[in-house]
Amino acid sequence: MVSPTHEELQYILESAIQAPSADNHHNFHFIVHQTGVDVWHTAEKLPKSEGYRRALALLSLGAVAENIAIAGDRFDLQMKAILFPEPDKPDLIFRVMWDRGSNKRQDLWKVIPERHKSMGSLLWAKVVGGRLCFI
Repeated sequence: MVSPTHEELQYILESAIQAPSADNHHNFHFIVHQTGVDVWHTAEKLPKSEGYRRALALLSLGAVAENIAIAGDRFDLQMKAILFPEPDKPDLIFRVMWDRGSNKRQDLWKVIPERHKSMGSLLWAKVVGGRLCFI
């Protein structure tokens, strides 16, 4: 596994927060560590398994994971995601790590910012102390 540079990681996380969501906002945050990134659900708790809101939350988080994978391709980073990596932490949705190597998705990373979204400019988000902070 490799660690992306600060610039690579910032681009990847900015792409992640541009992912479409079921209700036009994401209930997650990132924790960046030396070997990768953890994606945590931040609502009080992940919706119950029998409700449609859980399906919508997981679909939205899936879009986040896809944007992370596509953005990593720009830098020849192959994403490895582990779903629910720690059973005692059910709000830790997935952990991302990378290897260097080509797995090109035909330069899809170029169109992430062009997709319709209501989030506006990402100049209000940056990585500080290993966390993505909204400013």
